Amino acid sequence: MKKVLASAIALGMLAWSGNAMALLIDFTDETKYGAADGSTSYSYAESPYLTVGLESEGGALTFNGGAGEAPGAIQIGDTWLAGEGDGLGIRSRAWFDEHDEVGDHLFRPDEKLTVTLSPKVLSVNEIYFLDMFPDQGFLDRTDRAIITYNYVDGTWDDATVYAGLATEFGTLSIGHNAENVLSVEFESGSLLRDFAVAGMDVDPVPEPATMLLFGSGLVGLAGARRRKAAQK
Repeated sequence: MKKVLASAIALGMLAWSGNAMALLIDFTDETKYGAADGSTSYSYAESPYLTVGLESEGGALTFNGGAGEAPGAIQIGDTWLAGEGDGLGIRSRAWFDEHDEVGDHLFRPDEKLTVTLSPKVLSVNEIYFLDMFPDQGFLDRTDRAIITYNYVDGTWDDATVYAGLATEFGTLSIGHNAENVLSVEFESGSLLRDFAVAGMDVDPVPEPATMLLFGSGLVGLAGARRRKAAQK
């Protein structure tokens, strides 16, 4: 009986962690993140148990980049984004988030976007980019984003994403499987570079109702096993 119950719990936890957790934070969805345009801070409640906070440095947040709106929904891997904008970039000197005219790069600040996840998420599985293009013809202006994870235990980890990995449409999907993350920072790392974050696939902390439902199912399974054993 105990072995059967333990097996059921193990299988249930595996299915629960593998299927019921994933949440797509879609920064190309105008109904959710369009209002961030022009501000330096913004927040949106993806659910009652996960709020996404945004902070920009080097300029205001921008929802639609200079490349214009994406034509409808965009598929990156197995994920569909709304495609109602390029995602979230940072507007520095020009009215859009792209590189400025030749010479203006000398006066552009470094761009930095901080995405805060409250409470923490169990993992960041994948990050999606739009508007990541290679060299634009003046010096080395290949788009780049330095991704830095802030973990619950106080440690940090970073990885650099270059546009050379992107498709011809500037789309890019990067998987890192970072666990117990409080925030993610995106930085251009140079006056000549740019980025736009389109989305993040995360595993949030499970909602209390989900945990209650899961626990109720296990209790019911245990009761059924006891009744069956008593009838023998």
